[in-house]
Amino acid sequence: MMYNHQVIDKECEKLSAKVDVSRFLDCNILITGANGLIGGFLSDFFVYINKKYDLKINLYLTSYSEVNNLKRIPNLVDEENINYFPWDCSEKVNTSNLPSKIDYCFFCSGYGQPSRFLEDSIKTCLINVVGVESVLKHMNTQGGNFLFMSTSELYGDPPEQFVPTPESYGGIYDINNNRASYNVSKCLGEVLCK
Repeated sequence: MMYNHQVIDKECEKLSAKVDVSRFLDCNILITGANGLIGGFLSDFFVYINKKYDLKINLYLTSYSEVNNLKRIPNLVDEENINYFPWDCSEKVNTSNLPSKIDYCFFCSGYGQPSRFLEDSIKTCLINVVGVESVLKHMNTQGGNFLFMSTSELYGDPPEQFVPTPESYGGIYDINNNRASYNVSKCLGEVLCK
């Protein structure tokens, strides 16, 4: 798939006008799921502000894909201050790929599409538990900010009054539902974050 990088750059420019980008000066930023939709855009954004504002960000990008199979971010892996490594997030992260201190982690890994998480429910669970725990454990010794991404699927099938779903809503889960591997493991990932 080809991406229109002019459109992406325009969106990055709009977003950078709304964010205090100086907070990222000299930061180490980890983006998991960097080859996906949200992780890919975050990667583009940080490369954009790094170039435009000379922020000296060290960006650590990871996804399940080897470099030669990247579909979303192949244009970024050779950029200055980019460190790309493949990682199966259902296993513990190899911390030798990470800096000793991560200032920001955007955990965008996981299967957001039902067809993907229904295909391998065990791996879906492990990504949201083992992957999250291993990065949090690495970050726990040094501090840093961790953002755990999920979809509204996390809440199960909320009653009408909870749509759109606020963060305060706890969700309704049926572990016999074929989508439970995603819902319940994302909730457990949130518990680990708390």
